Amino acid sequence: MRNIQGLINRLSSKRENLASEAMADAKIMARNNGLETDFKEKRKRKKKMEELFRGSLMEILDRILSEMNSRFDALKDVNSIFGFLSGSQINEIDSTTLHVRAKTLADSYPDDLNKEELQQYNSIFVT
Repeated sequence: MRNIQGLINRLSSKRENLASEAMADAKIMARNNGLETDFKEKRKRKKKMEELFRGSLMEILDRILSEMNSRFDALKDVNSIFGFLSGSQINEIDSTTLHVRAKTLADSYPDDLNKEELQQYNSIFVT
């Protein structure tokens, strides 16, 4: 989960420079393929094509960041319920915390899990 948060933070911090970097990369690729690197305008417009490109890129990046944040928040919610079942956490938490987390899990899924049975299985994992 730290990797996902790190990616979100990095994209957020690079947001302003990303459009300029993308434009520079696009011009290099165009030059390498024998294409013109300047946008030619057939008629006068209020905004230059580069500004339109930058605006579109910023909208795309904002959408990506928004989606990543909402999905990461959902992942954190799932992890708060199921995370204690991972091998690293289940071996490191004390029995009281394990029982509380198992109860929370059982309360979240009362039709699928029996609270008493789940707590009995927890005693197996407590060292």
